[in-house]
Amino acid sequence: SPEASMIRHFELPVMPKKDQKNAVRFEAQKYIPIDIKDLYFDYESHGDSSRKKMDIIFFACKRQWVDRIATLLVLLGMKIGRVELTSQSIARAFRRNLPENPGKAEALVLPSSESNAELVFFRDHSVLRTRHLPIAAAGNADTAFLVSELRLSLDNFSESFRGARVDKLYWVGTGGESVRALGENLSKELSTKVEISDFLGALGNGQPGTVPISAAYGCALASLQP
Repeated sequence: SPEASMIRHFELPVMPKKDQKNAVRFEAQKYIPIDIKDLYFDYESHGDSSRKKMDIIFFACKRQWVDRIATLLVLLGMKIGRVELTSQSIARAFRRNLPENPGKAEALVLPSSESNAELVFFRDHSVLRTRHLPIAAAGNADTAFLVSELRLSLDNFSESFRGARVDKLYWVGTGGESVRALGENLSKELSTKVEISDFLGALGNGQPGTVPISAAYGCALASLQP
């Protein structure tokens, strides 16, 4: 749930693993409007020894929301085995079905309706940032609004991650003529390779896929990672 979860990015000095959790807890509180005691959280750290800094990707969700779901599952004789953002699960499922692009930043546009999508920035299997993306103009011949939103998002990502550029942008769709035309148009306007991917359908053996099924698949894949 977008209202119950969040992702944030910030930097910390390079430090021993044993000291990271408390440092992340303290620093994260500066960037979130909720008392961190009311959250379940995790994080990924990506060190840069040349700068003596670490990139911290902070993930969190409200305890109240998770505990409510957990209580309902107990009544059904089940328990929660893993909690993570939908974007993390989706990125893992996506990477499982397409070739790796090691060390390169990529973006995934995942339409959730005719007017909205989630834009997920990731590198390898790590989600770096997410953004709600209005795509109402995507079905029209004039895609200037969509191009503007994507360009703003790509530039903001590059500024936040020290000049990192998105190597490729994937648009999740069925690959119909209108979607292919959209991909070609975006590639020209953004100067970034845009590829149409029907990986949701691939997960369903050619049948129409859904975001919840893809997220569940991606979350389950976590158990296969070392």
